[in-house]
Amino acid sequence: MKSSAHSTSVIERMTQRSSVSMADRLYRVRVTRVAVIQSAVAAALAWFLASLIPGHPAPYFAPIAAVIALGVSFGQRTRRAFEIGVGVAVGVLVGDVLVVWIGVGTWQIFLAVAVAMFGAVFVGGSVLLVNQAASSAVLIVALTPVHHSAIQYNRFIDAVIGGSVALVVNALVLPLNPITLVQRASTPLFDMIMQQLESLADALQSGSEVAAHDVLVALRDNEAKLTSFADAVTAGRETAALAPARWHTRGQLAQLVDAATHVDRFVRNLRVCARRAEHLLAQGTDSYTLLADSLRELAKGVDALQTDLLKGENPVHSGIHAIKAVTIVSPMLADEPTLDVSVIVAQVRSMAIDLLGAAGVDADTALDAIREAAGESDDD
Repeated sequence: MKSSAHSTSVIERMTQRSSVSMADRLYRVRVTRVAVIQSAVAAALAWFLASLIPGHPAPYFAPIAAVIALGVSFGQRTRRAFEIGVGVAVGVLVGDVLVVWIGVGTWQIFLAVAVAMFGAVFVGGSVLLVNQAASSAVLIVALTPVHHSAIQYNRFIDAVIGGSVALVVNALVLPLNPITLVQRASTPLFDMIMQQLESLADALQSGSEVAAHDVLVALRDNEAKLTSFADAVTAGRETAALAPARWHTRGQLAQLVDAATHVDRFVRNLRVCARRAEHLLAQGTDSYTLLADSLRELAKGVDALQTDLLKGENPVHSGIHAIKAVTIVSPMLADEPTLDVSVIVAQVRSMAIDLLGAAGVDADTALDAIREAAGESDDD
């Protein structure tokens, strides 16, 4: 019976993992569906336009360039799409010219890659543009027949058409919804921040150095969430600026753009706070209730900030929790003026200022509010 029960539990766990995995797969399909449709539309449109060129029945490089240009991350997508389009065009042109002059083969690929990369570097291209130029040159040299005597300018034109179509589709034909894009990236980031604030509060409450260390590790491991949020905000701003169909989102998006910088600072200040908390707890097993309570208030402030920003409302509620967090923790500077405690209190104040900044409060006003909450006078 015991063996049967054990087998049943194993089967149940495997079934749960399978169902979660399927849910994850479906989620990935759902969140990327617009990008996939963009690439498909751009490829078809690039092929159609390039095929209108007389004597050019198979313009395969046009849809390839379009798909490559759109198959990048959302961050700075317009700039990257432009760079990839230019890189493909440069690589194709260099490859075609060199094949006519020197033919195809091993050393010809060496020379084509070197010329394409040096040319891209010379004009100030980014790493993305340089690499794309090199790979396109390789493709041309490798696929061109040995007896090739004329430069195929059509492939260069294909690359230009494909890159241009990608930019148009990205900005005008099927523009992403900037608010939805930012929401998808912000939710895991804000959830992570709140979770680590609560976990660090629990560590300070229980006096657990190990738990504080786990928070520090988690914050480092989740750096990608911060990058994804910044990329989404950048891509959203580009789309809202270029796509007439998305101009109505610019007001709400402006709040998110302004908040992104402060959220980044908040996470970095939280990391310093966690590192100092680990050092503090390594010296003993004391419980730091006031520090824990202040961090929980900051977690409530982050929750309120996310709710208000994504609703397009004025995020005033987060400031209330930020002020309360400072009010709770400030007396510790007089009661326990140790270096570790002082640094953690300073980080709480910094995170509170970050929350106020993310809510749209200017730096001077935020600093005055924090000093007032800490019981400081203008002469202090």
